[in-house]
Amino acid sequence: MTGRLSGKFEFRRLCGFVCPSVFMFVFMSMYTMVDGVFVSRLIGTDALSAVNICSPFILGYWAVGIMLASGSVAIIAKRLGEGRIETARKTFTFMLLAATFAGAAIGLAGHFALDPLLRLLGATPELFGLCRDYASFLMPFVPAAILQAMFHSYFVAAGRPGFGFAAVSLGGAANIVLDYAFMAIMDYGVAGAALATGISCCVPAISGLLYFSFNRTGSLRLATPKPDWETLFSSLVNGSSEMVTNISAAIVVYLYNIAMLRHAGVDGVAAITIVLYAEFLLNSAYFGFAGGVSPLFSYAYGKNNMPRLRQLFRNSLLFIGASAAMSIPAAWLLAGTIVALFAPDGSEVFAQAIQGMKLFAIGFAFLGFNVFFFALFTALSNGKISAMLALSRFLFIVACIFMLPRIMGNAGIWLAGPAAEFAALALGAFCANRFKSTYRYA
Repeated sequence: MTGRLSGKFEFRRLCGFVCPSVFMFVFMSMYTMVDGVFVSRLIGTDALSAVNICSPFILGYWAVGIMLASGSVAIIAKRLGEGRIETARKTFTFMLLAATFAGAAIGLAGHFALDPLLRLLGATPELFGLCRDYASFLMPFVPAAILQAMFHSYFVAAGRPGFGFAAVSLGGAANIVLDYAFMAIMDYGVAGAALATGISCCVPAISGLLYFSFNRTGSLRLATPKPDWETLFSSLVNGSSEMVTNISAAIVVYLYNIAMLRHAGVDGVAAITIVLYAEFLLNSAYFGFAGGVSPLFSYAYGKNNMPRLRQLFRNSLLFIGASAAMSIPAAWLLAGTIVALFAPDGSEVFAQAIQGMKLFAIGFAFLGFNVFFFALFTALSNGKISAMLALSRFLFIVACIFMLPRIMGNAGIWLAGPAAEFAALALGAFCANRFKSTYRYA
């Protein structure tokens, strides 16, 4: 297995290695997006707004999974690079147990505090019932969702990103089929959307458990766990930037919802929901790339292979730069098609979303670089710098959401994201240049 993390990673091989990870993350993000399409078309845009009001909670527990996965996979891949294979297996198994307990605790807390949680998230009286129906049926599936995030990273660390992609693809297919069955045929409403998403998360979670239980050819597999609280703490610290990124995303969605309710009403919330789905899809692709390339950086760092680190750094920037150059034209060209999936042409929601997409997409040019810089420092076990960058990006977005609408009106809401991404990129580039001599990746 470790041979798949070694060797030269010229641009073509790097693309081949990370593409399954990219597709895996995109498919996972499409679970919620597919829910949105079915909800909007079969129930209405008010229901779509209700789903978006619940999304900060979803992003919150997803953040826990990403933090545990990204923080621990850097440690596990580094230990594999150092030849400490049995220690890596025990760490891997212990972290899966920790993630399962964390998911169960979050699900139970959400179940018993659901009504105050929904009021905190901004559910209005007209949307409260829809929000409650959606969120309550998600709670039992929180552990599966967190394990899904864990196995995404662990399949990459095992040198088997294609297996992870296959499991997530099956889950995505199940989500589409179940959305149609639960909403169009059985008329379960938004509860059906939540059930479809929850059940589909179980597919990659169970697939991961089966694979690492019975596959004995790779270096990474389940072993007798040994409590390792120091590694757990290190994983939390090292993955804190990814936690901050996802928690901040939840808060940002909340702030966007509040701003839109104030400036454009429920239609504005539906419009920002559609645009955020598009951004979430692209963001997921970049997180997939970061998740795919991070174990390579950690492994090369553990091997003290500086030429490999430099090659990975150069080719990663090339990959992100090429995709960033294509993202804005693609978003502008496909804006009408994307929005039409959720709202009928000629509606107020459609008009607001089209206008917003053209402004919001400017930030796509900077987004991928910011995600990569977070992941780079996490992979090199410098969680402090990674967390600082993620927190700074969050603060930039919050400041822009508060300031720009007062100066520019509704356009300021749509331009808050691009302005914050640009500021975050400037800081990330400065840190990457500052630490290049320390880690010798450039």
